[in-house]
Amino acid sequence: MLEVIIRGLPADYGIKELINEIQLHGFNPDHVSVLSNRRNNSHMPLFLVDRKQSPETRDIYNITSI
Repeated sequence: MLEVIIRGLPADYGIKELINEIQLHGFNPDHVSVLSNRRNNSHMPLFLVDRKQSPETRDIYNITSI
């Protein structure tokens, strides 16, 4: 499993919107979630994207804008 953290987006950015943007770049994520602060349970501007490991999956690191 390959896990990627996406940062630089607002904390209230929609998960469905993010999935659509990732799919436009040619990747189908298995799971996308917003990371939360454990102390006050608020959303952080960090998104965790899970994807099955494959040779072309590493190209997800080359995405520079969403």
